[in-house]
Amino acid sequence: ITDAKGCSTSESFIYSGLGIDLQTKVSIKIFPNPAINATSINLQLVLNERTDAELSLINVNGEIVQQLNKEFDSGINNTTLNVEQLSSGIYFVQFKSKDLIKTERISIIK
Repeated sequence: ITDAKGCSTSESFIYSGLGIDLQTKVSIKIFPNPAINATSINLQLVLNERTDAELSLINVNGEIVQQLNKEFDSGINNTTLNVEQLSSGIYFVQFKSKDLIKTERISIIK
């Protein structure tokens, strides 16, 4: 800005956002892992917002062996999956919502 006498000044403005994250985030803990002679596995999902999602247990061939469609609350959600009928091997637990897909690996040993 220049005044009538020819002197210049400048002004700085700092804009800051509110830091609101509108994207769903999830962390998944699987236990026991590896699941040795286990009949079920426990999943703890921590979400930053309530969301409708699909939770799938997938074998190494990409086939869904179990699936659960559910509304998950914001915060900690605990879920149990029955693995009694599954063969030993590597499986994947997949959380899928409209905003994201997150996959974790689990080993099942019989």
